[in-house]
Amino acid sequence: MGEGSFRLATEAARRQAGVSGSTPPTELGAADEPGRAPRGATAAAIAANAPAGHRCVVIGHRPPELGGYGDNPVAAAVREKLTDVLRGLREVHGDLVVLTGLGLGAEQLGAEAAAAADVPYVAVFAFPDPDSVWPSSSRATFRLLADAAHDTIVLSPSKPATKQAAGIAIGKRNAWLAANADAALVVWNGTDRALRDDVKALERTIPDAVWIIAPDASATG
Repeated sequence: MGEGSFRLATEAARRQAGVSGSTPPTELGAADEPGRAPRGATAAAIAANAPAGHRCVVIGHRPPELGGYGDNPVAAAVREKLTDVLRGLREVHGDLVVLTGLGLGAEQLGAEAAAAADVPYVAVFAFPDPDSVWPSSSRATFRLLADAAHDTIVLSPSKPATKQAAGIAIGKRNAWLAANADAALVVWNGTDRALRDDVKALERTIPDAVWIIAPDASATG
C-alpha cells in the first residue's frame, strides 16, 4: 500500500465522511466528538453490551463475489484496502474498535484487516455458533478469528430452528450493527440489492461515515 493512499485514508478519517469507491474522499465534515453516541441512534440502540470506543462496522460480500473461497488476489486486495482505511481511522480515533459478524467473506477479511492494522475487533453474532453448518475447514478459520477477538457479543441466546428464522436473526443483527456504528466499511460491488439495503440503513444513522470498498484485484497504492 502506497504512502499516498495511507495519507488519504488518514485525512478522510480526520474529516470523517463516506464515499463510493476504494478510498475515502478529501472534502468532508467534522468527526463526531470522542465518546459521543452514533448520530441518529436511540437510547435503546446503544445497549449496555455495545463496546466502548469509536465503533467501525465491516460488512460486505461473501466469497463468491470476492474471488472465491480461500485466499486469492481479489480477497487479498480487499483486505489490503480495509487495512489501509482502518490505519487511517486509528490515527484519528485512538479508541477505534471494529465490529464484525465473522461471516465468510468480507466480515472475516475485516477481522484480519483489523489485526493487521493493530485495531481490536469484537465479534457480533446473531445467535450462538453461527458456523455450525459450515465445512470443517471454514469452521477452523472461523474459530481462530473468534478466539482472537477482543470480545464477543451474542444478540440471541438460542439458535434459530429454520433457515427463515436464521435470516430474520441476521437481519436483526445487521440492524443492531447499523444502530451502534460510528463508521462503516462496506465491501460492495454496487449492484447487490441486499447490501444496498444495508448501506441505506447505515447512511441513515451515519450519513457521513460510510466507505464503500469495491471488490477487485487492484491495490490502492
